[in-house]
Amino acid sequence: MNQLARRVLSAPEGDSDFNLGALPGALWRRKRIILLTFVAGLMGAFAVISNLAPVYTASAQLMIAPQPSVLDVQSVAAALRGDAEDIPGEVYVLRSRDLALRVADKLALRNDPEFNPLLLPEPVSLWQMVLNALRPQSSTPAEAPGGGRVPADNQPPSPAAESPPLTPEQQRNLVASVLLSHLEAIPQGRSRVIALTAYASTPEKAATIANTVVEEYLASQVDVKLDTTENANSWLAARTRELEADVRTREAAVENYRASTGLLRGTGSERLSDEEASGLSTQLVQAQAEGAVAQARLKQIESLLAKGDATAVGDVLDAPLVRTLREQQASLRQELAQMSEEYGPRHPQVLNAQARLRDADRAIKSEVEKLVHSARNDAAVAAAREGVLTASLNALRSRNGRQSASEVKLRALEREAESSRTLLETFLARAKETAAQSTHALPDARIISRATAPFSPSYPNRQLLMVIAGAASLGAGLLLALLLEGMDRTVRTRSDLDSLLGIGALAALPLLGPTWRRRSQPYQWVLRAPRSEYSEALRRMHTELLLENLRDPPRIVLLTSALPSEGKTSTLLALGRLLAGTGKKVIAVDLNLRKPTLHRAAGLGSGAGIGEWFESADEASPQVCPDPLSGLRLLQAGRVRADPGVLLASARFAGLLGALRAEFDVVLLDSSPVLAVVDAQILASLVDATILLVRAGKTSRPSVAEAFALLARVAGAEPRVVLNASRRRESVPTHGHGLSAYYDESASYPARRPVRALPTPLGEGRPGSCIARAGAGGCAALLH
Repeated sequence: MNQLARRVLSAPEGDSDFNLGALPGALWRRKRIILLTFVAGLMGAFAVISNLAPVYTASAQLMIAPQPSVLDVQSVAAALRGDAEDIPGEVYVLRSRDLALRVADKLALRNDPEFNPLLLPEPVSLWQMVLNALRPQSSTPAEAPGGGRVPADNQPPSPAAESPPLTPEQQRNLVASVLLSHLEAIPQGRSRVIALTAYASTPEKAATIANTVVEEYLASQVDVKLDTTENANSWLAARTRELEADVRTREAAVENYRASTGLLRGTGSERLSDEEASGLSTQLVQAQAEGAVAQARLKQIESLLAKGDATAVGDVLDAPLVRTLREQQASLRQELAQMSEEYGPRHPQVLNAQARLRDADRAIKSEVEKLVHSARNDAAVAAAREGVLTASLNALRSRNGRQSASEVKLRALEREAESSRTLLETFLARAKETAAQSTHALPDARIISRATAPFSPSYPNRQLLMVIAGAASLGAGLLLALLLEGMDRTVRTRSDLDSLLGIGALAALPLLGPTWRRRSQPYQWVLRAPRSEYSEALRRMHTELLLENLRDPPRIVLLTSALPSEGKTSTLLALGRLLAGTGKKVIAVDLNLRKPTLHRAAGLGSGAGIGEWFESADEASPQVCPDPLSGLRLLQAGRVRADPGVLLASARFAGLLGALRAEFDVVLLDSSPVLAVVDAQILASLVDATILLVRAGKTSRPSVAEAFALLARVAGAEPRVVLNASRRRESVPTHGHGLSAYYDESASYPARRPVRALPTPLGEGRPGSCIARAGAGGCAALLH
């Protein structure tokens, strides 16, 4: 094996890097898988969702609002009302087992199969179904006393039947547990509102359960309050009787001790000695203040008299008479001054005025002396009164000191009596309050929205579940497509083929879309649309083949593939018809001697061909038939009985190829797949060029590599590789957009009649041509 074969066979299978830009193309290739997965997922989800039992949801809302007491006083005990702000605690109360038991008993849920699993029929296992089918039927199983079922005689006892029956209390707890699983209490934000939601199989049942739970919750609060109030009343009554007896005993002890010690009371609760001491203290303080004022005034007057200012003494004493005399004195002095200016000092009127002024001065002096004497008397009286009050207060304090020892014990007895009296008054008030509350107990919550029967079930949400199922199915389809794409080992693009083989591909033939595939095959489409993209790709392939050797262009071309059904026969017939339409003499030879298909693709019946030519002993030429739709000539395989490999390697077949080379411009050979038999390897050594056709998305990388290596080893030269059925987005480069403007995909000619518009082959009517002599209607001998 040469270096090329070794390199191809040793090439890694998954050496292509992941290209994110190729992801849309990969997903589009797997669109059928994605669509089938999506549709299957939706159908399965629809079947499952349609069989789901509907569940209806009903919600009731209540607000935790502590009710104020009717008497507007505090509660008897802290447990009577509870913590109204503890909303999470109330949520647990709403879903408590005791409350569920009350609701189950009120609604008789024990008789409802939805909440009592014991009423449901026992599941029958596959083994029991087989036994029931084989054994004769007996009576219907009877119901056990505890709600279970007694198995029939012909049925093996199940584990559930062997278990002891449930007691009524156990059944109640079972129903309560199922009911709790159908309830949900959720606080609404940071408010005091709690939403209670109930789930049931019918809307009416869901609404009834939600409303009943809320009502029983409120009733339980009232019952708790009434029970607490009743207990408090009983306790308060007994305690009040005890306190009344204690108060009477203590008050009697206080009065007896006061009488024995002579400690009398005055107004209020004060002792008489205390009241006297208080009065004397007040009088003493007042006398001391008055004496201080009198002494201060006296000192000021004596100071003014020592200075000889009698008038100032009058101002100090603030005597009205002195003030009047001083006003008269001022008036007389003013009058005397005026008279002295007018009459002179010796005038009788002036002398009279002077006498009146002297009388006023004497009157003022006499009045001041009286006021000074009165002030001295007031100071002496104040001092004497202060001394008397001080002596009385001291005597009273001395007497109170002697009574202090007795008063200490008296005060202790009074405090004990007062304490018992206060406690008794408190208990009497609480007893009256609880007695009033026992007749008017209100719950600490209220219903703000009752549950109503819903119009549609809350589960299953068919639209949401279908959307989720669709998204999941689409995701599964995409994942499956990516998984298949990752596991794909086929050649899809021209770049993949180039990187695998290390050489450039000769051409890439586009895939005819679904529309064109329904209308015609490639060998028909080149006749219907000779200027289509596929026709131009065939021309490019033939041109590239000719450009490899312009001096001696290949005339015998072999078309083969690694595996069957890769389109080599269709491509060969399409290329032959296209070249025949250009005026060349072209013949297509079917050398797939084991499974010939060229005559069926051309629309001909099975006739004599190379197989019959090999069996004939004479030198007659094989029969050549014209293509009914073009100027192409066809040489069928016929019926081969000998080993095709031996026949193709014979000298007689080599002579046939020489004759075809001399007669025709282009000879196209159709062979068996390379990896199936050795026919293609034998033919590769006899032709001018070998084209290995690789179908995109079908031929695996190892198959391509092995077929290429086998052909390269036999022929001694690298075969030309053509990618068939390539998608446009995978074969056209990124800079090739807009090329479709140069193609004409419209059908120009019918597909079931000869194309007259195409040029007639130049070989028609050529002298010496066997085809010219045989005519277009039948087969002719090729060799003379």
